[in-house]
Parts: sequence; C-alpha cells; structure tokens
Amino acid sequence: MDTNHHKDYPWGIFVCNVLGCLAVGILAGILIHRFNMGPVWRAGVLIGLLGGVTTFSSFSIDTITLIQNGDIVSALTNIVLTLVCCLLATAGGLMITGAVST
Repeated sequence: MDTNHHKDYPWGIFVCNVLGCLAVGILAGILIHRFNMGPVWRAGVLIGLLGGVTTFSSFSIDTITLIQNGDIVSALTNIVLTLVCCLLATAGGLMITGAVST
C-alpha cells in the first residue's frame, strides 16, 4: 500500500469549497440583515456572485478519482471533511453577521 496518497489529496478544491461556503454565509447574513432581501432575490445574488466559487463538480471528480485509484480512505475523508467543514463554514458566516437565530 502506497502511503504517499496524501500528497494527491485535493486540498485546493477543499479549501475553495470551505472558503466559498464561509463567503456564502457572510453574504447571506448581510443580505438578510442589512438589505432585508427575500429568499428568491437572495438566492439569485448568492448564486450569481459565488456559484462559481464553490466547486462541487471538481470535488466530485476528485473523489471519484481517489476511489478509482484505490484510495478509499482519502475519498471518504474528502467526503466527510468537505461536508462537515463546508456546513460549519456556512454556519460560521451566518453567525458572523448575526443571521443565525438561537
């Protein structure tokens, strides 16, 4: 078993997705609190400005490539780490702007 698979881990896509989710959370909070923007307009602005930043298609192909290369542990790590960190980043962005209600 090759132990150097970690160098092939798609860190760039992971970081881009997490930062994109943080940005979405912050921008959504601003649109909610400062502009009182409704969900339809908010979705349009968020998708228009940040839809290309989060790279789910790249995440998907990287994960499939890891599986095809037999690196199941890295593939599962990519799935779990991306999901958890992106959700936390989005929630963090919303909390930064006070858009999360308790």
